[in-house]
Amino acid sequence: MSFARRWFLGGSVALPAAAGASVPAKPSSAVEARLAKAIAEVRIFNTHEHLMPEKERIGQAVDFFTLAGHYAIADVYSAGLSVESMEAVNNPKTPMDQRWRLFEPHWRMARHTGYGQALATAIADIYGIGEISAASLARINQAMAKANKPGFYDYVLRDRARIGWCLVDAYWNTKPAALERT
Repeated sequence: MSFARRWFLGGSVALPAAAGASVPAKPSSAVEARLAKAIAEVRIFNTHEHLMPEKERIGQAVDFFTLAGHYAIADVYSAGLSVESMEAVNNPKTPMDQRWRLFEPHWRMARHTGYGQALATAIADIYGIGEISAASLARINQAMAKANKPGFYDYVLRDRARIGWCLVDAYWNTKPAALERT
């Protein structure tokens, strides 16, 4: 490795400390208010989403594991949930308390991953429940069932997330489009 390269790598360690030494004064509350207003008006264009049509979703029973059973379950699986336990957790016919007992030890290890935090944020922001635990599971399920009605996607996507439009990747529809037309 050349001297210049070593210097760059070594020097890069000191950059955060040097940057912190010259932090400008805290912005005025007027600036903060204008920024918050501008950010709140931003509309997002979501170019990759996996949503079933709302009509199908509201026709199904939903619970905590419906929501956790997407990306967050992969982190719980990585934390040690067995394939057999994952099948039981994802099976709505398995009693809720049994599903939680299988899920919870591994959830404790996965809850701080990106997907774990996204799940916790969704439960708090959309359903108003600030914790995911055995004690809150029934409230989460009740809140999800109550919200599972027409207009749910508009509320979550347009109102809460400020998403202007979504490009939906309908991965569950495995029939090629050419075959659908015949």
